[in-house]
Amino acid sequence: MRFTIAQCNPTVGDLSGNLKRIKTVIERVANKTDLIIFSELIVTGYPPQDLLTYTPFKNDIQTTLQALLDYSRGYPDLGLIVGVPMVTKKDRYTNSALVIQNGEVLHQQDKTLLP
Repeated sequence: MRFTIAQCNPTVGDLSGNLKRIKTVIERVANKTDLIIFSELIVTGYPPQDLLTYTPFKNDIQTTLQALLDYSRGYPDLGLIVGVPMVTKKDRYTNSALVIQNGEVLHQQDKTLLP
């Protein structure tokens, strides 16, 4: 198995820009790797802090995640691990790593030791 660790510089709150960074990495290395591992909270930038309290931002996270899932269908054999805040049943967030392949979330691993 070949994997790539993508060292990007996400901007806090710039979901569309961060998605563009993710897509650029995918386009550059998709034919050379089986799995791309992105950094913690690559989708929102780190740390998103109070942005997570705004409903429009929460909605934009889900829209961006869906756009990434849709985009990943174009690379069906490529796995992605991306960091994204995920909403819990109690309307709180977890700092999660999602394993994505071919438009599906195959696994969600929540961070357990938060600073």
